[in-house]
Amino acid sequence: MTNQNNKNNGNNIDVDNLKWNELRKTVKQYGLSTSGKKIDLQQRLKNHLQAAAAEKGVTKEVATQDDEEVAEQRDETTTAEKETKVVNGTTPPTISLSAEQRSRMEENRKRALEIRQLKEQKRLKSSLETAAVSNSIAANPITPAAAVERNPYKNPYAKAASTTTTSTPAPFPSSSMAAAVTVSASKNIAPKKPPPVISAWGDCRLDLWEAACRCGGAAEHSPDVRMCRCGAALDAGLDCQGCGGGVLLIKSGPRGNFWGCSNYKKRGCKFTKRFGSPHDAKAAGVLAQMKQSAARKMDREREERSRIKDQFEKEWRSSCRCGGAKNLNTFECKMQSEGGCGMLPLCPEGCGGQLFLHPSKYGAGKWWGCSNFRNGLCKFRANYDDHA
Repeated sequence: MTNQNNKNNGNNIDVDNLKWNELRKTVKQYGLSTSGKKIDLQQRLKNHLQAAAAEKGVTKEVATQDDEEVAEQRDETTTAEKETKVVNGTTPPTISLSAEQRSRMEENRKRALEIRQLKEQKRLKSSLETAAVSNSIAANPITPAAAVERNPYKNPYAKAASTTTTSTPAPFPSSSMAAAVTVSASKNIAPKKPPPVISAWGDCRLDLWEAACRCGGAAEHSPDVRMCRCGAALDAGLDCQGCGGGVLLIKSGPRGNFWGCSNYKKRGCKFTKRFGSPHDAKAAGVLAQMKQSAARKMDREREERSRIKDQFEKEWRSSCRCGGAKNLNTFECKMQSEGGCGMLPLCPEGCGGQLFLHPSKYGAGKWWGCSNFRNGLCKFRANYDDHA
């Protein structure tokens, strides 16, 4: 019974007995989706055929009430559908549209036609505007004088036309600005740019400037050369040894301060020298005039180095009772390197080594260590008070 119903509903198409390839072709011919399993395709095709059959019955009833134009359109669609390919020796059922569907199609077609006409009108209007602008430019070309009157700043003809024209330019927001433009246009002088604003370049070493400058004034910050406010940056005797006409100035570089010629930018003199003593005759005087704080700092560093050296001397003399001089390469006394010092105590572990006095890592005290520790034979260690 089901097969018979399917044949009647599908216009003699046995949907259940169709093979997979034939089923896909039939579904694709009706414009349906071919995705899914075989059962899904069969059900989809059955629903479509049933809907087409029901719609066909409705169209037959409405056909008597349609006018002649609708009937002609229906005849055209039916004749086009009859010319489709034959599937399994049978033609697919004809599908006709209702009056409501046809009216919607007509409305959509009219709306698309109106949109296309509006686009054409806009395109034609824009082309006419561009043609009018090009014609006006060709009829009235812009002269250099007119260009200066429009914009005297950004126009390339401003410099050439400013000598011949003294007319007043276009109005500006402020009267002072307009006056400045008229004066510059008449005298062929471009408006001056404001000087760049330079912020501080860092701290300056006043002790060096007081030593080099006669007035002892504060230094002025500058990106290339740091000069004194009085104008005499350095002593007149510090002449350049390269060109002979320049003066040596203290300049700052990525590796610190150095002496450089003042004619570096003017004449290209590239004479430089490490900071310290540009002239041997003036070196002693420059160092003598430095601040006492810098001199005291150097003295403190010298005292610190001497204190560390004396500490090592005391440690080695206290560890070796014979008072022998130390070897700088191994930090051992000569007696030990030659065969051992007889005045040093022996290791209580019985390894045959001698005990040496070592300073603590953080300066908290001293401790005794065996000489065979470096060889890996003995790890004996004791406080200084235990074997004093």
